[in-house]
Amino acid sequence: MSNVKKHLLEAATRLFSKHGYANTSVQQICIEAGVSKGALYHHYKSKDAILYGIYQPLLEMQIDSLQEIIKQPSLLADRLFLAAEDVGRTCLERIDELTVFIQSMHLLEPETKSLVSRQRRHYHQIFSDLIQEAQRHQVIRSDVHPDLLINQLFGPVHYSTTWYSKGGKSTPDELARQIASMWLDGIKPSTEPLEASNQT
Repeated sequence: MSNVKKHLLEAATRLFSKHGYANTSVQQICIEAGVSKGALYHHYKSKDAILYGIYQPLLEMQIDSLQEIIKQPSLLADRLFLAAEDVGRTCLERIDELTVFIQSMHLLEPETKSLVSRQRRHYHQIFSDLIQEAQRHQVIRSDVHPDLLINQLFGPVHYSTTWYSKGGKSTPDELARQIASMWLDGIKPSTEPLEASNQT
C-alpha cells in the first residue's frame, strides 16, 4: 500500500470515528490526510470506496489466516482455538477500523454492501466447515447449529468496540486467548442429554 493510500485510510478512520461517516466530507479527509482531492480520487473513486478500504484489509487478513489455520496438521480442538483466537486478536488490534465499519456498514452503497456480504459469507462458510468437522468428531457439541456457535464467538468480539480501549492493562493477545478459551469451554459436548438437563 502506498503512503498516500495509508494516510488517506488513517485520516478517514480518525474522522469517521470522531464525526461519523455521514458527517465527514471528502474535503475533510483530504485536509486531514494532507493530500489533494485529485490524489484521493486517484486511489479511491468515492467516500464509499474509502469505507470499504478501511474494512477490506481486516476481512482479507482474517480469511487468509483462517485458511492457513485449517491447513495445519494439529488437532481439531487446537485449530478451533487458533481460529477463535485469531478472530479476537485481529479485531482488537484493528479496533478503530472495526468500530468505524460496524457503525457505518449500513451506509455503504448497495453494490459495495453486496460485495462485503459475499466476502463475509465466504469467511463464514470456511469457519462453519471447521465447526461441522469438529461436531462430526464430537470435539464440540453437535446439538447446536454451526451458525449459532459462530455467532456466540463473533457477537462478543464485535461488542468489544464498546468497551475495548487501546493501551489498557490487557493486550489484544491476552484478551484473544481468554475469548477463545471461554468460547471453546462453552461449546464442549454436553455430558448428558439436552432433555434431561432441562428437567427440574
